[in-house]
Amino acid sequence: YQSSAGRGSRLLVLIDNSESMTFNDALGGKSRLDAAKDAALGPDGVARRLGGPYEVETFLFSGGPRRMTLEEALAGLDGSGKVTAILKSLREAAAGSASNAPAAAVIITDGADNSAASASTWEAGFPVFTVGIGSKLSESGLPDISIGEINVPEEVFRDSTVQVGVEVRASGFESAVPVALSITTPGGEIVAGAEATPVSYTHL
Repeated sequence: YQSSAGRGSRLLVLIDNSESMTFNDALGGKSRLDAAKDAALGPDGVARRLGGPYEVETFLFSGGPRRMTLEEALAGLDGSGKVTAILKSLREAAAGSASNAPAAAVIITDGADNSAASASTWEAGFPVFTVGIGSKLSESGLPDISIGEINVPEEVFRDSTVQVGVEVRASGFESAVPVALSITTPGGEIVAGAEATPVSYTHL
């Protein structure tokens, strides 16, 4: 990326430090943290290669950004974060005077924003480049069960029988694993239950 603002323009480099970054990739056994270190902080990484034409600001982020030197970032990248708040971290890292707005930002992460801030909107006003780290979960060999599409009528009569369609997916298991599903009231009382075998479509 070439900046029209010239030498000294701010370049933000944000590196995901959430727990999922400790997973090993499907190929080569390299952890996502190691891949992120190479991509951002290594000899040919973004932060070092662009340190000449830009004023590089390096951040580790999880629930929010922490600005660090390259050496501090290398030592502090440990996958200790519990959330991936990409939008919130980018906004806070970019904060400053309008006359010193970033020329661009590079975000190195293995996943989507899973914080409440992801539902909000924000116009950055500068280009944002993302670098994906890690293989697809289905290729990683890691066991995982997820709830997909849920179908339920928007309106029902009181005391009537209602079908709820639930899609359950699984990967990384050698054989089918039964998954217990239940519907509870706001008070925690279970009102219906069923068992699904991924991938399947079951009704409660």
